[in-house]
Amino acid sequence: MISRNLSHLKSFALCGDYFPNLTSTGLIALLRLQSLSELSLDYNSSVSNEVLEKITDNLPHLRLLSLAYAGSDATITEEVVMKIGKLKELQTLDVSSLAAITDSSLSTIVCGCSKLQIIRAHCCTYLGNEGVCSLTMLKNLEHVDLSGCLLVGIF
Repeated sequence: MISRNLSHLKSFALCGDYFPNLTSTGLIALLRLQSLSELSLDYNSSVSNEVLEKITDNLPHLRLLSLAYAGSDATITEEVVMKIGKLKELQTLDVSSLAAITDSSLSTIVCGCSKLQIIRAHCCTYLGNEGVCSLTMLKNLEHVDLSGCLLVGIF
């Protein structure tokens, strides 16, 4: 219903686990909102590899993507999270607490998303110094949150 009747939406949030009947399939239907420039799915357990692939394939004009604490270690893989790098217009990204954020995946995202200004990667367990060093390629970067990333040291 939302994707059919509100096709002009620019910003959409479906955060939290307060939607017991929501599935990955339901989320994918929302991705028909071609005008979206901002999408927030924080704490939403229905986020999966399939959903993330559809986001990167169908919403190339996203400027903000927030996936903080979304999905699970089993439903979002490093290989698929790297596809965020296809979102060339992305300016703000929140991938806090996603186990799929590693040195390799962050570097791939940074290479593809050269317009990033804000990146939040709070509590990304497998992110270390090598991935953080890739942030130096972002000429427009204004804000970085790496708090709680235990493998990140002072360099």
